[in-house]
Amino acid sequence: MTEDDLVAKFSELVDEYKRGNHSIVAVECFRLIEEQGYDQIADLWYLRGLAVYNMHKFVGAVTCFEQAINLLDNNIDYYISLAGAYSTLLQDKEAAACYEKAITLSDSEEERSLLSKKCLHHLSESEKAVPTFPYSEQEFFEELTFQESDKLLEAFEDNKSFQELAETYSEMLSREISPNAVRNTILISYIEEGNGDVCYRLTKEYLKESDDSYLHNILIRCLCKAIPNAEEEIFNECKSWGEKWARPIKSAVEKYKFDRPIQSKEDIHVGFCCDFMGSNYGAIAMIPMAKCLAKNGLKVTFYNLERSRYESDCENFYVKNVWGKSIDEIHEMIVNDRVTILIDTNGRYRDKHTYGLVIKRSAPIQIAYMNAVCTSGVENFDFMMGHYSGIPEEKEGMFTESIIRLPCNVTTAYHFERDMPLAEAPCLKVGYITFGCFTSAFKLNEMLIDIWAQILSKVPQSKLVLKCRQLIKPRVEKRIVNMFEERGVKRDRLLLEGFSWVPFMRERLNEIDICLDTYPQSAGSTNQHSIWQGVPVVTLRTGDFRSAITSSLLDNLGRQDLIAHSVEEYINIAVKLGLSFNEVNTVRSEIAGSLDNCPDYNPELVYGQLADKFFEICSRLQQDSIRVSSSEALEYSE
Repeated sequence: MTEDDLVAKFSELVDEYKRGNHSIVAVECFRLIEEQGYDQIADLWYLRGLAVYNMHKFVGAVTCFEQAINLLDNNIDYYISLAGAYSTLLQDKEAAACYEKAITLSDSEEERSLLSKKCLHHLSESEKAVPTFPYSEQEFFEELTFQESDKLLEAFEDNKSFQELAETYSEMLSREISPNAVRNTILISYIEEGNGDVCYRLTKEYLKESDDSYLHNILIRCLCKAIPNAEEEIFNECKSWGEKWARPIKSAVEKYKFDRPIQSKEDIHVGFCCDFMGSNYGAIAMIPMAKCLAKNGLKVTFYNLERSRYESDCENFYVKNVWGKSIDEIHEMIVNDRVTILIDTNGRYRDKHTYGLVIKRSAPIQIAYMNAVCTSGVENFDFMMGHYSGIPEEKEGMFTESIIRLPCNVTTAYHFERDMPLAEAPCLKVGYITFGCFTSAFKLNEMLIDIWAQILSKVPQSKLVLKCRQLIKPRVEKRIVNMFEERGVKRDRLLLEGFSWVPFMRERLNEIDICLDTYPQSAGSTNQHSIWQGVPVVTLRTGDFRSAITSSLLDNLGRQDLIAHSVEEYINIAVKLGLSFNEVNTVRSEIAGSLDNCPDYNPELVYGQLADKFFEICSRLQQDSIRVSSSEALEYSE
């Protein structure tokens, strides 16, 4: 590559960064630095650091910023960015030192004053004792670049032992990594790239040697995301996990016993346990839910388990940054805060799940947020929130919780700004149908690829756009392309793209005619974005609870014509629609016109009802202090 080519490439990556395509920038910088030998260019390290920071890989960002400073130690932006990364990691002493250096490099009196205030703040914070923690398995996984996780799998497939790999990565990351951490990361990586069947087989083997809770978590995650015809096994595994590792512990807080009379919504204090406030999902879903409840009179506290610190800007809505605190410390905090209803939003998939708070009974009422689309299996969860059609009445008995039925998709109503104009069907302009699916690669499996290949074969000249963060990995791309080619679909009919932030994803959706849902695990938020842009989504709804997510959204829109109940019907709906350009355009217009009346896009309405429902539950339980049976599941009025 010539110098001019390198300058042009760097400029291109800066543009990609500004568009929010951080994973693409991180990977391309990695290739330039590690594979092409441009490791002495400070700005490349700096750009890579910015990209991985925005991917929440904070330790990796520190490494990149430090390397940039080693190469060029008089750039003020490098020090300010490094200070920000240290601050996120609660390393205040190091952050203060960076700000001190930045002050000496600044030519602006106003900037020096601002930097001085930040420096003093972090010097003050550094005097407080902050515990340090070893890497967890999940943190280890998050810190690996996409290429490094590929290399990890390749080394494992070359028969490298977990011990050998642990030693290699301990040296690479300057942290002690256990063989079990390597094992778990390998299993999660197989799920992430869509090799759920491999993960399932390996996890089953390892469980024979070590019956630990984290391996069972991986098995449940694998079953839910990737294995067809596994509903009964999923529920049995969840209940088994709860019986083994989540038995209730005696607590000062009693179930359904309130320490004050609940006479109005103002007497209710709702606590959320959450470690993704800074994510897209937190910003467009969880925080708006909390704010809506607060506006309806409830006191709401987020117990933020992220490393990043957050503050509240809404009356009755509070944030407590509890990263680094033990379960016992957070439990005591929740009890002292007199939380009435505790809602766990993490589920058990995350390495640092907070089921310990539930087991200890931190609040009189404890609710599982249905982000795992299954029962928790934990006795101390009293309720689970789910959509009307997401949990069929005949299957309520499979849940260990009573059901609170919501009118919105996967318990979350999103409010999107109309900042992206709706477009007419792109097929009218380009002359062929473009199918699309923007959900994660771990929901793709051979059965689904077989179905999609049949659809492409029956809609001449059609193309399929797949877009998710895993698709920038050569290993994942190769696997998916091979599966399609084995079924007669040529590479030029596939467009495989990496992750983009929401505005750019919705811009890309304007170039999609029809979205195809995944199976058995239906897509969630990506399909809500698709429908918000007027794009019809064809989904397969069977008796499997995992397939109900998108169909519940289509039910609310009155678009039962897009819901199939068999593989044959799914193919027929997609093909029939794909063969009529005018029909595609008509359906897009009809969907766009019905959004205002859909509860999935009206959080003020949904969470106003939820606030009323919480008061109703508290009032009822205060009177009779008995658990509502599954057969008496609490429902919203239409």
